[in-house]
Amino acid sequence: MEYEGFITDEGVRLDAALDRGNATRSVCALKSVSIRAGYVDFGSARSAPRNFYNRKRARAEAVAGDILINSTGDGTIGRVAVYNEDFPALVDGHITIVRLRDPTKAWFIAAYLLSKEGQRQIYRYINGSSGQVEIYPQDIARIWIPLGEDNAEDIGRRLREACEKYAEFAADLRETLNMLERGERL
Repeated sequence: MEYEGFITDEGVRLDAALDRGNATRSVCALKSVSIRAGYVDFGSARSAPRNFYNRKRARAEAVAGDILINSTGDGTIGRVAVYNEDFPALVDGHITIVRLRDPTKAWFIAAYLLSKEGQRQIYRYINGSSGQVEIYPQDIARIWIPLGEDNAEDIGRRLREACEKYAEFAADLRETLNMLERGERL
């Protein structure tokens, strides 16, 4: 299940350069379980063949600065993350991509959508029942975001930094577990 951008157990990120520029390596495929509170959990990502990616990318490609919102499923609906990577990725049909004219606002908007007020707005537009719930892209577009907040830049920066700390934590955890598998002492 390796893909361009995948981090191996040794902590090495796979990239297209390893394919000698042919861009044949599979790409990252994100499911709703990958969207967490502000960050993308690549540990639960899958891979998709490059030719599938090439056919679907116009509607399903995530690029750096995109806001990803889980738009279906009781228990996962309303989760929000910022895609902040430089490798290609696709999202499945349960994730709505919000692409901003000004991607520098993505982190603040994600933080707002994760707040109680933002979650209330998301839940106000949910359709369906019995666990078969969804929010449509046109309803996500109706959510009001207070972009005039004096501390918007600071809030966005703090969410981004928190997500970066999570990525560091995940790398440290992976390395620690790898040490045990190699039989090293801690």
